[in-house]
Amino acid sequence: PQYSEVGEYENRPTIRILDDTGADVTKQYAIDEDYGTLTIYPRGISVTCMGKVKVYDGQPLTADPIRLLGGDLVSGHVLVVEEGTSILFPGTEPIDGAYRIVSESGVDVTDQYSVREYLGDLTILPIDLTLETESAHKTYDGEKLTAQKWNHVDGSLLQGHSIAMDMTTSLSVVGSIPNEGTARVLDENGKDVTNIYNIQYRFGTLEVRGIPLYVSTESAGKIYDGTALSNPD
Repeated sequence: PQYSEVGEYENRPTIRILDDTGADVTKQYAIDEDYGTLTIYPRGISVTCMGKVKVYDGQPLTADPIRLLGGDLVSGHVLVVEEGTSILFPGTEPIDGAYRIVSESGVDVTDQYSVREYLGDLTILPIDLTLETESAHKTYDGEKLTAQKWNHVDGSLLQGHSIAMDMTTSLSVVGSIPNEGTARVLDENGKDVTNIYNIQYRFGTLEVRGIPLYVSTESAGKIYDGTALSNPD
């Protein structure tokens, strides 16, 4: 028997016994057969595709074609690369091993190979923005203290995008707290696209200070007489 594909096969021949006239006398014999094994192992190769990283720019990030790194294909076999992995929004995606090995006749023979893959990741980083809120302080008067101003101090918005800041922090008792706010980024159609930005904050401080009071007491004195000395004024 002859085999050409990966697998393990019984090496079982067809046996006939002929006499000197050429007649088949196989039935006259009790044949004790011990079959060996024919094994075809997968052909070892390796493929690779390097990872890529970029900051979000509205355009997809697509992996380069997978290529043969090590080992050789059988003569007439070709590595066919399918459409590469692609991502559009911030995040990380492993590169998919989208390929086939085909013969000259177009038959998929990928299963005849043992393929070791060295595939990277595609990463799109969000756009860094830094926003800063103002500080404010006052003496306690029973009313809320707020500070609504903020500044865009670092990072660039994509064309048509704008920042909407919600400033809801307030303080009405004596103390000090961060002047926190929450920002959203909107596109030209008002759609929330905050997910493509990495927003970092520098919060100012809201401080309400206690009302300053000055208290003085009167002095008093006497010659010791065994009783307590005090002055309520």
